[in-house]
Amino acid sequence: KEPSVARVLARYFQEGRGSRDGEVREAAMNAVRKMARTENCGDAVVPHLFVGLRNTATRWHTTLLLQELTGQKFSVDKWGYWSDWWRSKHPGWSEKDAGRGKGK
Repeated sequence: KEPSVARVLARYFQEGRGSRDGEVREAAMNAVRKMARTENCGDAVVPHLFVGLRNTATRWHTTLLLQELTGQKFSVDKWGYWSDWWRSKHPGWSEKDAGRGKGK
């Protein structure tokens, strides 16, 4: 029940990694879906997925999963809007809270 694990799993939300990349990606995305259930970590996983938005290889699938989990419809080309939206719902939150940078 550690939401930061979603940050690690987001690295697998890409294509072209190998012959079984689709299976690996779906397994990682399904693990995050389970983590996002209220009885597990709930929406605490959401900001940990933002790392997948900053990487062009993982941006598409990360965006789709965030749309599914949050109901927000920011497009893939508007990936910077996610952290702004999260910050509006969670005043005081910063990117460091999601493990970005070494300042944590």
